[in-house]
Amino acid sequence: MTAWPASAASGKPETSFDADALALALRHLRGGELAGRYCVAWSGGVDSTALLHAMRDLAAAHPGMGLRAVHIEHGLHADAPRWARHCEAMAARLGVALDVLAVQVAAGGRGIEAAAREARYAALASGLAPGEHLLTAHHLDDQAESVLLQLLRGAGPRGLAGMPAARTFGAGSHLRPLLGFGRDALQTYARSAGLAWLDDPANDDDRFARSYLRRRVMPVLHARWPAASRSLARAARQQAAADALIERAAAQAAEPLTEGECLRADGLAGLAVPLQRAVLRHWIRSRGFPVPDSARIEAILDDVLHCRADAAPLVSWPGAELRRYRRRLYLLAPLAPLAAPRHAAWRTDRPFELPAGLGSLRAVPATGAGIRVPGTGAVLRVCFRAGGERIRPLGAAHRRTLKNMLQEAGVVPWMRERVPLVYAPGGLAAVADLWYEHGNAAQPGEPGLRIEWRDHPPLY
Repeated sequence: MTAWPASAASGKPETSFDADALALALRHLRGGELAGRYCVAWSGGVDSTALLHAMRDLAAAHPGMGLRAVHIEHGLHADAPRWARHCEAMAARLGVALDVLAVQVAAGGRGIEAAAREARYAALASGLAPGEHLLTAHHLDDQAESVLLQLLRGAGPRGLAGMPAARTFGAGSHLRPLLGFGRDALQTYARSAGLAWLDDPANDDDRFARSYLRRRVMPVLHARWPAASRSLARAARQQAAADALIERAAAQAAEPLTEGECLRADGLAGLAVPLQRAVLRHWIRSRGFPVPDSARIEAILDDVLHCRADAAPLVSWPGAELRRYRRRLYLLAPLAPLAAPRHAAWRTDRPFELPAGLGSLRAVPATGAGIRVPGTGAVLRVCFRAGGERIRPLGAAHRRTLKNMLQEAGVVPWMRERVPLVYAPGGLAAVADLWYEHGNAAQPGEPGLRIEWRDHPPLY
């Protein structure tokens, strides 16, 4: 995170907004720097219209600043095309280049607000040039609403920290320079400048949580506590500071417990419970997976961390699942179910793409190694375990069950049925790139095919 504007740092909002006040806020966010390329996310509403107009004046006074705007058309309202045309006409009058991006919003089980936000930010990130700064018009009252919403959802310090003033985003950064300004200051500026803006009817729709909070709850709070927005924003900054300390402690505690992509369960169990939760969240986040809710964090601590040695615990949530084998915790993308075992032909001059996210097989020509090259016109075949398979590994004296070999090798239980088997005309020839069958292996001087299994989930 970057330093907040002085007004936000003190908890006292700016009483007025103009281009000079915006310049001061941007300098605080960028360590005194102002030059650079900026992209304003412009909905056409009053807040983003005020931001774009002030940025236009600021860029005109500072030749080192580049400015453009982007309007996201969600297609959720019948008037969306008219809103886009309004923005195009106003951008032309302001002399600001505008991109209009249409996105598809699929709510699923997340709710339309969350789905629209996700689609919007994905489009903004993909269109951001390297080093460019995305500006959004979130202000002091938005921050207060965000903190209350997170509190009502039972969020911890990271959620209660609200919206960061600056963060890395796409190929550039995302700045919120208006967090020190209240909604009234922006509306006063827009009126005094004679600006026209759009009013989204969703802002008056109490079915949406933020709209309900803004229309029904915040006026009551402000009537009793006029400084409620400032106080909530100050609480957000305090939570952000606390979260930074927690994250630092979690990173330090996680480092000696990390083994490759795994986390040592025995080491985690030795920490104090609050630190266990923090380390889990840090480890999951650092691996690039979505952090689960508190209920699933507790399920990991209760059902996975302290399970029996022979158990196969699993805790899953959208986008990830956590498993344990022996003393390690494994975090991976959800494993897709396998279809019934069946043989599929493999032309070895090209990769064989495995199903269910299990990567691919490649056959690399070798001499005296790998599978003996089949006769003219013969093909290899690939399938998964059906049970009862036996193999005499190259160099071994006896045949053994594949089940026992996988167990003794320490292959994690959930991958044992997902190890691909390669068959030649003479029968089972290779277990992925783990073992070759003695009777089907290339002898010294013979042409062979060495199997490579790539891009598969962890085996150990």
